[in-house]
Amino acid sequence: MKKTFPFLVFLLSNFCLAQSSYKKVSEKDFYKYVVDKNTYQHWGILRENTTIPKFVKTAHGIGYSIEINGNDTIRTPTNNKRYNLEILIKELLLDKNLKKLKMKGQILGAWSSVTPEEFDVFIGIRKDTIIEYFMHSMPPSPIIVKGKVMDSISIGTKETFYLQDAKQFSVYRQNSKILFKGFNKMIFNIDEIIDEKSILVFALSHEYVLIYEVGKLLKV
Repeated sequence: MKKTFPFLVFLLSNFCLAQSSYKKVSEKDFYKYVVDKNTYQHWGILRENTTIPKFVKTAHGIGYSIEINGNDTIRTPTNNKRYNLEILIKELLLDKNLKKLKMKGQILGAWSSVTPEEFDVFIGIRKDTIIEYFMHSMPPSPIIVKGKVMDSISIGTKETFYLQDAKQFSVYRQNSKILFKGFNKMIFNIDEIIDEKSILVFALSHEYVLIYEVGKLLKV
């Protein structure tokens, strides 16, 4: 029996390896599936009892400044600076039989003092929808409409999407002791089953997100 058990483990290991068939995916094939570049911001989080991952389409005028003119509130778009993320791929493997994606790399493009906790990486199924967008009254500039102070006012609708069956992945520094050189270079490591409709999203604190339709790699 002592000899049989290691032999069974050996057979099982070889069987699993035989079933796995990872192949390298070219960066060219991966990058051609980027969509909606510089279009959506991440407004949601993926935690228990909180909002699902939610991504909101932003206009060219980002944000609003409030001016009080007589009895009305004037909303003026402001063009705040946006950081555009980039990813550097170190490894990209796909097993089409198991529908498993393995991907390692770096996320670049943030400010120098950014922390890993400010990043979010998701894989899920995209569901598009429309939401009503509200501006909330905040001192010292309250919202005043026709002489009345309002808690909030609707300023229209925005295109948005959320992720169904979402999986979140951690982002980390390769060396947490390095505080200056490469401080804003973050590492990600993905090992996940994907669907033909899956998308991969790299997000950073209300900045523009990177969206890749990774599920389409299963058809390449």
